[in-house]
This record gives sequence, structure tokens and C-alpha cells, in this order.
Amino acid sequence: MPADVDVGYHLCYGDSKFGASPFMGDEDQCPIHNHKDHGRHILPPDVSTVVEVSNELARAINRPINFIQAATMRIWDEPKHWEALSNLRIGKETQFYLGLVHASDGVEAARKRIAIVSKVLPSFGISTECGLGRHSKEELASVTKTFRAVSQDAEALQAAE
Repeated sequence: MPADVDVGYHLCYGDSKFGASPFMGDEDQCPIHNHKDHGRHILPPDVSTVVEVSNELARAINRPINFIQAATMRIWDEPKHWEALSNLRIGKETQFYLGLVHASDGVEAARKRIAIVSKVLPSFGISTECGLGRHSKEELASVTKTFRAVSQDAEALQAAE
């Protein structure tokens, strides 16, 4: 691959169309495995597998990784779900995005996740869980509203610094 081509990775835990992502674990390991969240087969208990896979990519890939984007769970609403981020070891050139915006729970829940992650990880970007293509018009409106609000929060914070 030419050196001037950006390299990025989306870390996904799978869905009903493509099946479970094997790196995220077994359904039986999930504390709420009987619950199907938008067709998800695996509901990881925390961000630790994302950190493991990100670190291994950074170790194994012999060129700069421009970004890593990781799906997250909206049920990760406590510090314990995010503690593993303190073990993240990726290159300084790698932008790290977390899917902290979920259409189903809105602005305040995204703000709560952002605040928790900010205590563990000094620099990160935000994204939706795994893109925009699976959202209904109503969900897309919710995601857009949430991005607008948290972007304004970030702008206000930067202006205060």
C-alpha cells in the first residue's frame, strides 16, 4: 500500500447480517447475552478487548495507522467500563475515535460517556457506534442533534482554555 494512503481500522463486535465478530468474545461471556441490541450477537462487558486489539494493531503494523474507530456499548455508563483505556498503547500519529454517540439515548448520555472517558484518556475523537448507514431518519436526527451539542461543548471548552 502506498505510504500516502491513510490506514484506519473500525473495530466492530458484529451484527445479525454478518454474524458475531470473533475478537469480541463469546455470547455466553456477555452479562446480558439474551438481549439483542439492533441484532448484535455479542455485547462486550467493557472496552478491554478494544484496547487489546488496538495495541496489537499498533505493535504489528509496520506503518503509521492514521485512525482507529471502535464501536462501544451504550450500557457502558460507569467508569469500570472504560478503565482499560489507561492501557491503550498506540502511536501518537493515530487518532482514536470511540463510538460514544448512540441514537437511542441522546445528548446527556453521550455527555456522560465523554466525561467518563475524559478522565481516563486525554485525547480522543467521538463517533457513532458504527457509522450512519443503519440509522432510520429519526435515529439520524437524534445522532445529528447529539453531535451538534457535544461539538458545541468541545468548542466552548477550547475557547475557555
